[in-house]
This record gives sequence, C-alpha cells and structure tokens, in this order.
Amino acid sequence: MKKSQAQSKNSIDDSELPWWVELLFVQIGLPDNWLRTYLKKRKAFRIFFKNNNVLIKYLFIILIGILYIDPIVKESRIFNYCIKGSQNIIKAYTNENTYSEKEYKVLATRYCNGGNIK
Repeated sequence: MKKSQAQSKNSIDDSELPWWVELLFVQIGLPDNWLRTYLKKRKAFRIFFKNNNVLIKYLFIILIGILYIDPIVKESRIFNYCIKGSQNIIKAYTNENTYSEKEYKVLATRYCNGGNIK
C-alpha cells in the first residue's frame, strides 16, 4: 500500500501545468499570490454564476436588446435635429406665409434625405 500511495502522490506532482501558468508564472516569473488571487476569484465567479444563472441570462438578453435599439434611437435623434434645423433655415429664407407647418416639415425632410430645398 505504501508504494501505491507514493506512486499516486508522484503522479499528482508530475501533472503538467496549463500553458498560461507555465508561461506567466514559471517562465516570466510573476508573483505566485497573483495566481492564487486569480484562482480564488475564478472559483467565486463560478459559484456566483451557478447560483444566479437565470438572472444573468435575463440581464444578458436585456443588454443585447439595448445594444440593438441604441443606434436606431441615436440615428432618429440626429435626423430630428436635422429636420428642426432645416425647417428654421427654410423659414428664414422664405416668407413665413408661403408654406404651412406640414409643408415646411416635408421640405426639411426632403433636404435631410439628400434632396434640394425647393
């Protein structure tokens, strides 16, 4: 029995380290306490993720939704600023009674989409 215990202990000691541990902590010589801290944080994260799996999935879906909608909202906001500014410019260069408010908006929209003012 003593031989089998000794052999199993030697096989544990002879196991290869992951490549990143070998590179960073053996070859480069980073402090060992960084590795210990990293392994503790990784273990704590895995436990947290295991306990809050459903919540994290819902938050991820909400985050993807926000990231999808955000560019659309920004583009619409910029387009609205363009229309408002174009309306003011068109009103300044024409008589106030020439067009109705809806016609000013149509002209401004056409201008913001790359058309001419008239």
